[in-house]
Amino acid sequence: MTSRRVAVIGLGQFGFKVATTLSQKGNEVIALDIDPEKVDDIKDLVFQAYTVDSTDEKALWAIGLDKVDIAIIAIGDNIQANLLTSALVKNMKVDKILARSVTNVQQQILKYIGVDEIINIEEQMGINIANTIATIDVEKYLEISPGHSLIEISAPPFCIGKKIGEINFRKNYNINVIAIKSKIPSVSEMGESIFEEVINEVPGADDVINDNDILMIIGSDENINNIKKGD
Repeated sequence: MTSRRVAVIGLGQFGFKVATTLSQKGNEVIALDIDPEKVDDIKDLVFQAYTVDSTDEKALWAIGLDKVDIAIIAIGDNIQANLLTSALVKNMKVDKILARSVTNVQQQILKYIGVDEIINIEEQMGINIANTIATIDVEKYLEISPGHSLIEISAPPFCIGKKIGEINFRKNYNINVIAIKSKIPSVSEMGESIFEEVINEVPGADDVINDNDILMIIGSDENINNIKKGD
C-alpha cells in the first residue's frame, strides 16, 4: 500500500479518528487544530501535529500544507472556519480535498469552492441506520452508491450446509460474498463456554456456510433482496 501525506484539519471526535486510523495504516498524517489540548492528545499518534488557526493562510503555508497529497477538513462545530479553511486549502492547489458538511447550505458552498468530496456524517449515518432497521435480517447496511449496497446478512436458510461454489452467488444472484463471519465455540480463561467470532476474509468455493453465519455481500439492492428471499 502506497503511503500518502494527509492533513487532517479539526481534531474533534471525527477528525481524531480519521487521523489516527490513517496513521495506523502507514500514512504520514499531519494533524491540525486550534485547541492545544487536542493537538497534545494526538501528537504521539501521528507524523506531525500543530496547534494552528486553519483560517490563517500564512500559518498554513508555513507548515507546508501545500505539500500534502490529501487534505481532510474535519471541522464540524464552526461552519465559517470550515468554509474559509476549505477555500484556503483549495487555493494552495492540494491534489484532493475532502470536507465535512453539517448543513445543506454549507454543502452547496463547498461544491462552489471546488472541494472534491463532501462528507455528511449525520446524513449518511441516518440513512444507514434507517436502512438497517427497515431491512429484515440485515445486521449492517452501507450504501456505496445509489442502488448498490454492502450489507451483512444472516445466512438465508437455503444456504445452510452448502458450499459457496455450489450456490454460485455471482452467477445465480449477481452478487459477491466478500467475507463470512462465523461463531466458533470456545472456552474463556475463566473456563466458561463462549463463542468467538472468526472472519473468513476470502471465502473460497469449498467453504461451507453454517447456521448462524453472517454473510458480507455486495451488489445491487434488487439482487440483494432476491438473495434474502431465496429467489
